[in-house]
Amino acid sequence: MTMPHANPLQRLLAICLFACFTFVAMPVFADSGAQSPPAPSGDTAAKQFFDSGNELFRTGLEKAKSDPEAGRSLFRHAAAAWRAAASSGRIENAGLETNIANASLLAGDVPHAIAAYRRALEISPADSAARNGLAAARRAAGTEALSPAAADSQGLKREGGLAGSVRTIGSFLSRVAARSQEFLPPRLLLIVVCACYVGAFAFAFLRLVKFRRMSLWLPASLLALGAAAAAPMIARECTTEAGKNAVVVRAEVVARTGPADLYDAAFQEPLRPGLEVEVSEDRSGWTRVRLADGRTAWVPKDAIDRF
Repeated sequence: MTMPHANPLQRLLAICLFACFTFVAMPVFADSGAQSPPAPSGDTAAKQFFDSGNELFRTGLEKAKSDPEAGRSLFRHAAAAWRAAASSGRIENAGLETNIANASLLAGDVPHAIAAYRRALEISPADSAARNGLAAARRAAGTEALSPAAADSQGLKREGGLAGSVRTIGSFLSRVAARSQEFLPPRLLLIVVCACYVGAFAFAFLRLVKFRRMSLWLPASLLALGAAAAAPMIARECTTEAGKNAVVVRAEVVARTGPADLYDAAFQEPLRPGLEVEVSEDRSGWTRVRLADGRTAWVPKDAIDRF
């Protein structure tokens, strides 16, 4: 039996499909196998800061046994050195953020430890060390009851209307995405999506050149599997925005009903250091924040650490 030949239009479509695979799929496959963060632009300075942080942390562990106050000071400087390494090298690495958080926690700087642990989990939701450290830091700060996880489990957010519905759906998708990535690493999900992508392109190519007849259940299954693998990553990207979350890092922060000191206090007591909030708006040195229980207030910009 003679194999039918593809017409010129089919050949052109097949070439376009192959080009799309080459320029889109191959870089994704290359990225999925990366084991280390990209090389920082300020590599020498970043390495110096990183090495300095390592040395300060080791010295702090030894000094803390005989002089706790000196040890805390060394841990504080170690966290600052590692933060400088991340900033100068433009490094986003869960392990480095966890190191910064651990040093901050040992230094007694619990609010900045919470922020660093949250940054680590934004990068790697399945990082058990960061998750356990965050739980310990919340206990130390006394903010467990008003943490986002506690608020979600207790249903504390009760905003109504369309905005409330959108916020509820977004919060649910974010929780599902974070939960799924605790068991399925993003790299594995990305490989599955790429494999389905390649399979779908291969099917389309073979159908166009009439090389082989294939039933439609195979591409449908590939598309369904690829969509299921991509859903957690897409949901997380859509519901996570850099700088949208923050931690109160100053003591005795009086939340106001408006963006100035002349406004009345929004709550009877100052906000507790280590309290995690969501940023809603910035205005003239003030930031409007939303607490996990749905209440809103204005605080000075320098009173929070955003991530």
